[in-house]
Amino acid sequence: MTENDRETFGQLMAALSVTFREPVNAFRAATYWHALADLPIETVRCGVEQALKTCRFFPRPSELRDAAGAGLPDASLIESLLLKHLRRPGGERRTPTEPFLQLVVERLGGIRVAGNLSSEDRLHVLGRLVPALVHAAGVRQIPLPTEAAVDTPRRLALVVNHSEEP
Repeated sequence: MTENDRETFGQLMAALSVTFREPVNAFRAATYWHALADLPIETVRCGVEQALKTCRFFPRPSELRDAAGAGLPDASLIESLLLKHLRRPGGERRTPTEPFLQLVVERLGGIRVAGNLSSEDRLHVLGRLVPALVHAAGVRQIPLPTEAAVDTPRRLALVVNHSEEP
C-alpha cells in the first residue's frame, strides 16, 4: 500500500469494525497498516471482502492475508508474469518496468538469459530462487506479486457510510 491508500484502508477497517462490532482505534489501525503494508490495496480489499463473508470474529492481519490469497509467490506465478512480459513485442530485449520482475530478471542473469531459457528451465531455476527473491524484495521494499493481485477484475469498492454506524 502507499500513503495514497490510507483513506481506502481506513474505510476497509471501518467496514470490519461495523461488521464485527469491534472498535478500531488509531493504534489498531496503525498495527494492521504495518502488517499489511507490503500488499497492494486491492489485495487488502480482497482479503477484507472475503473476511466479511467468512469470518465469525474480527480477523487478524494474517487471516486477511490468507483470505486474499496473499501468500508468497511461487515459481509458476513468477514464470507466468515473466512469460507475459517476454511475449510482449520487444519484451525479450527490454527489461521489465515492474520492480519485482526487474529483480527476477537481474537474478536470472539479465533479460537475454531469461528469454533464452526454456520455460521448464526457468521454472526449475525460479523454484530455487524464490526464497532469495522474497528476501531481496523485502529488503528493497518491493511488493510481492500474489495470485489475488494478478489479472483480477477491478472489484467494487466498499462504501462505508459513517452516519449509519450503530
